[in-house]
Order: sequence, then C-alpha cells, then structure tokens
Amino acid sequence: MGKGLMDKNVIFGAAALIGLTIYGYARMLLSGRGERKIKTLLPSASVIDVRTGEEYRGGHFPGAVNIPLEKLSRSVKRLGSRNTPIILYCASGVRSRRAARLIRAMGYPRVFVGGTLARLEKLRG
Repeated sequence: MGKGLMDKNVIFGAAALIGLTIYGYARMLLSGRGERKIKTLLPSASVIDVRTGEEYRGGHFPGAVNIPLEKLSRSVKRLGSRNTPIILYCASGVRSRRAARLIRAMGYPRVFVGGTLARLEKLRG
C-alpha cells in the first residue's frame, strides 16, 4: 500500500472516530437522559474538576475536588469509594471525557461526564 493511500486511510479513520464520538455525545445531551441522571446524582456524587489548579481557583463547582487530568492516575486515593458516583467536569467537556475513560479503566463503574462548569451549575438549579 502506498504512503499516500495509507495517510488518507488514517485521516478518514480519525475523522470517522471523531464524528461518531461527537454524534454519541450530542445524542446523549439532546435526549436529556444524561442531564436527568447527573441532576439526580449530584447531591450524593463526588464532583471532580479535572481542569488545572489555576482554572479551579478562578471559580469552581461548590464542593468539587480539583484533580487535574494530568495528575489523575497518581491521585486514585482521592477518588474515594468505588461505589460512590463520580461526576467529572472541565472547561469544554474534552478533558472530563478523557478522565472518565481513565477512571473507568481503574475500576470505577459509576463515572459520569458532567461536561462543563456552566452545565453543572445549570443542573444544580
């Protein structure tokens, strides 16, 4: 296979993966299922802000713990019980989705992507 064809296949594959991820996330948001679930869980969940310390100091969700994404794998003890729901948020939703995959891989089954700080504030009411 020529290098040009391989490059096109990689680009196509990456674009398809990104498209499917965006589609799935948008579908969940538009259905309202994700929002209802997070709203229900907020009072009993551990809320984790995966933004940088500087972003966190600039304003954060009440009671949220700041564990920046790049420090998450070294901060497992701060996540708490594996039975407690964990809601993650960041500035755009990208880091919280990455963090969710990482935390689930560490054996935490009840991990939810809250999206952004503004979205969580809206759900808190």
